[in-house]
Amino acid sequence: MQVNSTSYIAILGFADYCSEENIKMVQQVTTEIAQLGYGICMGNISGTFKCALEKMAEYQGESLLILERSMQQSVPRCAQVLLVDNAELKHRMIASMCVGAIVIGGAQGTAHLVKCVLDLEKPIAVVDGSGSLVNRLTYPAIKMVDNAEAACDHVVSIRH
Repeated sequence: MQVNSTSYIAILGFADYCSEENIKMVQQVTTEIAQLGYGICMGNISGTFKCALEKMAEYQGESLLILERSMQQSVPRCAQVLLVDNAELKHRMIASMCVGAIVIGGAQGTAHLVKCVLDLEKPIAVVDGSGSLVNRLTYPAIKMVDNAEAACDHVVSIRH
């Protein structure tokens, strides 16, 4: 189920707090995604996700948010918002609508979404040192990267 003709790369990370280092990485990743002609797909509007939405708006690129109904609020910098009943459905929809995912930080929710993406055999790049619980010990299929270009290259190159 594709909302429009845009292909999306999911951005995963911390919803409550985004460190200065992670903010810079989110901005670099989002810039790279926009320059490659992809949109971003996410499941929250604060922390990491707020930074990504703001950067994508600068490029007038596509943003797709899939939010739980209980999280519904004004999202001025987003092209499309889909509302779902629970986190499980949100995670499954994000996984199905993205071509792959880039992880910049994140805790239990991120780890669950990573599993959903991997279940669909889609590529995931995790920014090393971003504070994510997701790593190669728990998810051997992921690729650890140290920059935005490597993250996007991994997700996009696997697709082709």
